[in-house]
Amino acid sequence: LTDTDRDNIRAFKLQLASGMSISAFAQMRYAFRHQLEISSHWAMIHRIAILAHVQPDWYNCCPNSCLAYTGHYADLTHCCFCAEPGFTPTNKPRRLFCYLPIIPRLQAFFSNPNKIDSLLYRHNYK
Repeated sequence: LTDTDRDNIRAFKLQLASGMSISAFAQMRYAFRHQLEISSHWAMIHRIAILAHVQPDWYNCCPNSCLAYTGHYADLTHCCFCAEPGFTPTNKPRRLFCYLPIIPRLQAFFSNPNKIDSLLYRHNYK
């Protein structure tokens, strides 16, 4: 990993742990641009997915995160909970949700030889 990758991962972890909005994250990037080169939220998610060997699935969702436009909500154009339009006038989603499927994440986790050795420690402990 490069130093930039490590900084991006730390920044992403901070955003997730603190519940920081994407807007606040962008402001943080701007405020510290003279000290740190932190990627945009979008670029960071894609880079982390590449590093983790995971392909994210993107879903259209309500701008207020009330629902995802999938399943029986797939044909809706407005949120049935808050009545916000889910799409711009040019029919682009107003908000996207990034879902990282669990199976590839588990496969990547357990394919790491160091992790396998550490998990076998208890099994082999005498």
